[in-house]
Amino acid sequence: MTLFSAGVGLAIWMYVVEPNAPHLAERRQKQGFLSTFKNNCPKVVQLFTYPTFILILCQGAPGTAPWTVFPFFTQWLELSCFTHAQAALVFSAFNWGTAFSNLLSGGLLNFVARRFPAHGPPTIANISVAIGIPFLVLFFFILPTPMAAGEEGGEVAVFFLAFLAFGVGAAMCGTINKKVFADIVPSNIFTYVFAIDQLVEQGLGNFATVTVGVLTDKVFHYDREAATAGECAPEEAHKLGMGMFVVCTVCWLICFSVYLGMHCTYPRDLRRQLLLRRAEAARKADQYEGMSEASTAASLESAPQPNV
Repeated sequence: MTLFSAGVGLAIWMYVVEPNAPHLAERRQKQGFLSTFKNNCPKVVQLFTYPTFILILCQGAPGTAPWTVFPFFTQWLELSCFTHAQAALVFSAFNWGTAFSNLLSGGLLNFVARRFPAHGPPTIANISVAIGIPFLVLFFFILPTPMAAGEEGGEVAVFFLAFLAFGVGAAMCGTINKKVFADIVPSNIFTYVFAIDQLVEQGLGNFATVTVGVLTDKVFHYDREAATAGECAPEEAHKLGMGMFVVCTVCWLICFSVYLGMHCTYPRDLRRQLLLRRAEAARKADQYEGMSEASTAASLESAPQPNV
């Protein structure tokens, strides 16, 4: 993978040409870091005039937190007496589910954009967030796990299908957030909205892994010696699962509440942006029509007059 990545980088460096390179170099000479920061601050401030953006920003860290916790599933599966290969197979189903979820959420957004444009996206987000809690209950408290390490049975198939469905249902919010951003902010500040969102999500969401460790150790009294003594440790798997369940459930409840608020803010922000884009399109059409009329008049004036 390293050699492949290095090869791609070298190929880009050698063969890809930046068409705006002269313009960018000239702008860098005229504007320093401080002046660039000063000029772009109003665009960042403009983002906070959209209530829907503020709500998505508020759910950014809680929404990202469970995804930083999910890698613990591999450890939980192995402590629950799945082998390394079985744990890898089951967790791969979750990743396949998240991949298919992008296709499914795109199709659903196309459907609701035509029939329920104002409340469709927040509703899908509410369903995607809410569906995660029953799946965690299913994994940690209901589905049977192997009785001993490497035991052959139907548990692997059941967990594989459950994790696949879990990935499909829980991964829709990322696609929906991007669609909502594109709906509520002008196109000239798209890069800013995604930059601020990623800053908050990646900066704060990663603290969830620390929270899981603290809860598992201090509250549920995880025994690391017992976890490493044998091939599996179902009791320690339960403690780890409880820590994951608490963190993910709290974060998802926050996200669900925030997405409920979007039912009030998103329709207004969407309508405001649609009106602005319609006015801009009309202005450009009038400008184009005026230019066409001027060009036609100029052509008629410059045309040779017929002899009488």
